[in-house]
Amino acid sequence: MDNATNAADQGLHWLADHGDTLYRFALHRVSDPATAEDLVQETFLAAIRRQRSPADGDDRGSDSGSDGAEVRCVQAWLIGILKHKICDHFRQARRQNATGDPDAGPTWKSIDTDNIAPSTDQPDPSASLDQAEFRDALAACIERLPIAIGQAIRLTLVGGLDAAESSELLGISRDALAARLYRGRLALRQCLTRTWSTETDDENHARPTKPPGTIAVTKNSE
Repeated sequence: MDNATNAADQGLHWLADHGDTLYRFALHRVSDPATAEDLVQETFLAAIRRQRSPADGDDRGSDSGSDGAEVRCVQAWLIGILKHKICDHFRQARRQNATGDPDAGPTWKSIDTDNIAPSTDQPDPSASLDQAEFRDALAACIERLPIAIGQAIRLTLVGGLDAAESSELLGISRDALAARLYRGRLALRQCLTRTWSTETDDENHARPTKPPGTIAVTKNSE
């Protein structure tokens, strides 16, 4: 009982110290807040179970070290567990959509990706807006992508995973991943061109016209 109580207390300590970081990590990869919360919860439950079982070799103890090294160690361990949960999430999604068209999506037809080439005389959207506003506009455009292509964009361009990790998570070849990323980049460029206002004046800089359903994004697509 004492071991179980100690593990539960340690789980609450991890939640306080690392919950926000793990949530952001999950959200950047799955895009849905509710799903991200579920994955983080599953991660902490798995960590508590491992903490209760010394035979697993995963006892991380307290992460209250004075130099922060132990904190980083525990956080890396928790993120490792979370990555496995994310893998399981995408595997389950693939099984559920095994008979569907991976490139199909209700909003794909509204974004023409044929022969898209950004005009060289168009102003750089990020030059006239601060970074936070640009991330919001980019997030809205990503949300408009079909599921399969949006997942590839979020994992590789937004989440920062390399091609091997992303293709493994999605269960596709690297060539298929590259094709989805290519189509996604073209679609995002056109979406940003269409949804950003290019009018500026001395007192007011350009403002984006955001499509509905924005999500949190931490990096530019390029």
